[in-house]
Amino acid sequence: MGIPTKGVEIPMQRLVLDELELVGCRATAGEMRHVMPLVEQGRMRVREVTTHHFALADYGQALATFNDPASGAIKIIIEP
Repeated sequence: MGIPTKGVEIPMQRLVLDELELVGCRATAGEMRHVMPLVEQGRMRVREVTTHHFALADYGQALATFNDPASGAIKIIIEP
């Protein structure tokens, strides 16, 4: 999570030809301190959308998996 500090190049041709949507969102300040207890208590079911786990050393593979539609990745957890 975070807010990008540098500009990025967006492949507009792929965006148009594949009819993709690009949506930005920003959490409100202090939101995580309210959300994390709900996750801890099991009131937010994050396990249902977590599809993959990777070690930090395997970040490249995690990113490739996330970017590959055939992988079925929804949420990937990268553990230190």
